[in-house]
This record gives sequence, structure tokens and C-alpha cells, in this order.
Amino acid sequence: MKKVAIITNRAGGGHISLTKGMIDAIKMHIQDDIEVQVFDPTPDVFPFAYAILTSWKLQFLWGILWKWCDNMFVAKLIHRLNYQTFGSTLKKFIREFQPDLIISNSPFATFELLLAKNELKATFKTAVHVADPYTPHTLWFTNPEVDLFLSPTPEVSQKALALGFHADVIKTVGWLTRKEFLSDTHDTSLKKLLGFNEDDIVLFLGGSGFGDDKTIDICKEFVKAGLHKKMRCIVNTGFNTISLGTVVSLAQKNRDAFVILPYLSNLKHVLAISDLIIGKAGPNFLFECIQLKKPFLAIGCIPGQEEGNLAFIQKSGIGWVEKDPRKIGKLITEIFSDKIEYAKKVSLIETIRKEHQDTPKRIADEIKKVLRIE
Repeated sequence: MKKVAIITNRAGGGHISLTKGMIDAIKMHIQDDIEVQVFDPTPDVFPFAYAILTSWKLQFLWGILWKWCDNMFVAKLIHRLNYQTFGSTLKKFIREFQPDLIISNSPFATFELLLAKNELKATFKTAVHVADPYTPHTLWFTNPEVDLFLSPTPEVSQKALALGFHADVIKTVGWLTRKEFLSDTHDTSLKKLLGFNEDDIVLFLGGSGFGDDKTIDICKEFVKAGLHKKMRCIVNTGFNTISLGTVVSLAQKNRDAFVILPYLSNLKHVLAISDLIIGKAGPNFLFECIQLKKPFLAIGCIPGQEEGNLAFIQKSGIGWVEKDPRKIGKLITEIFSDKIEYAKKVSLIETIRKEHQDTPKRIADEIKKVLRIE
């Protein structure tokens, strides 16, 4: 039996979704008996610190830190500090599990793997699975000695090559989504269960994982622009209880227009009945919407980290970008007034969707090569 460890972190929901997607890929496309364990070596405080620093009010600070650290010298310094913090935890896991392959989808556990492997004098194989499709930080590229570099896009592959990775280990596999998003089936009765008519235009607002103050502003603009009389809006508030309370209060005054949902681990069926997805341009959420063939209206991104996703939306023509909540109402009205343009967006999405549908098999094939599985 081969053993595969997936090293991840709990910052946001993207890495967790990628981890689930990796497990799906292994189970679906590798017939051999493989034991998979998921491990997060980072301290418990890390996801909370990340949530605070990437909140709408403090994002500018995260952007400054991101860009200041985006060079090889500082990136390796961060990795060495990380290793001082949780290196012993990582080594303990490796000694106990004895993996044949470790795959990291965390930028905070790439160079750390090399340090642990050398210190333990171990022989396991290592892989990096990059979780940023267009603006990957230098933290991802500090360990050119990996056996496999799983790249989601040609842009990431080119950067890896420029930073000293051998061409043979770089594999451009596409973006990995969970298996449920690769299926065309969804719950067609959900629209009725939520109290919507079959021909209602449905908007979905949310998807950031932690909720944000912009949700409140957009909901207010939705009512101000009179859209609550023409459309229905599903609001996903996330873990933000302040946002939840304010939106619920607004929804009570417009009962037919809003459906409020807290954080959900599987939003596929809700997204599938929506005609437009409005949210932060996180890569995982964006590509899940692409797999569901849903146009995307990006209302912002995490500075530095996700800026390339906004550029991708605009360049590819699969959606719209509008950071000012005061302009959202007018833009939504324009979107649904031009059916030809809307249909064009859906067609472009379908083209991109096909490019990433075989990603699970591509990844599984590369894992089999590294593990020497026939």
C-alpha cells in the first residue's frame, strides 16, 4: 500500500476545497490501494489571523505585506521562521505516517518539506500543488528540488521555469475542483423549495467564506435600485454575525426578495439555480462557478494575492468586475437587459470549463508516475 500525505492550511476555504478535490482525484483515477492523510502543521491561530488581515477593512495591509514579501530572500526567510514554529510538528507527522509522497497545497509548507526531508534523511517524494492560478507568490517557488510541481495555468508554469524548476517536474494540469462540481446534475426542485418561481432571475451573493461588510452595502443597493421587485437574491453571509444580523433585518422588510443562508460546505445546488454569482474573486470559488457555467460579477479581491483573478475575468470575458457597491444595481440591470451579451458570457465560460474538466485525471496520472504505479 502506498501512503500519500496532503499538507494544507485552514486559511479561508480554498485550500480545504483543493484538498477534497485531490482526495477525489486519487480515489476516482488511481485503482491501487492508497492511504491518504490530510495534515495542517500551522498553529491554530493562523486561520483567524488570516481572516482578520484579509477582511475588507484590513486588506490594504495584507496587500502591502504580500508585495513586500514577494521575493526569494524574504520568502525563504518566512519559510525558515515557519520551520522554527512548526517544523517539529511536521517531522512528528512524517515519522508517524511514513508517507511515500507528500503533496503540499499550502504556500507555507513548500521549502519546509525540503528542510524536514533533509533533516530526517527521508526518501519520500514531494509535490507542490499551487493554489493561485494567476498571481502566485514567491513562497510557492522556493523548493525547486520537488519531484512534482502541479501548476494550474501556463502562467504559473512559466514562473516556475524562470525561477529554476526543471521542466520535467512542471506539469500544467489545470484548476482542480471537487467532483460534485464536475457533474451536470443538480437539485431542480430547490428553486421551488426556496419559494421562487421557475422563471425568476436569481442572484447569489457571497462565497467569501468569512462574510464581509460589502454584503450589507450590496443588499442595500439591491433594494435602492428596485431590483428586489424584479429578482430574487440568495445571500450567503458566512461566519460574519454582524453582517448576518443586518442582512436579516433588511430581508424581513423585503421577504419575497431575499433568502439568507449561513456558511455552507456544499453550495453547488444553490449556485446551480442562480443566474449570476456575485462575490470576491477567490480562485476556488471562481472556478467552481465556471464548472457550473455561471457568469461571475467580482466585487473585489484580496490585494496582491487575487488581483490576477480580476484580470482573468476581464480578459477572458466570462464576467464583470465592479468594486463600488453603489454601481452594482445599475450594472445588474444592464446585465439582464442584454440577453445576447449574457449568452456570450455563458459560451465563453463553457470553453474555459472544458479546459479544466480533466484536471483530476491529469493530476492522478502524474501521481502514479511519481509513485511508479502502473
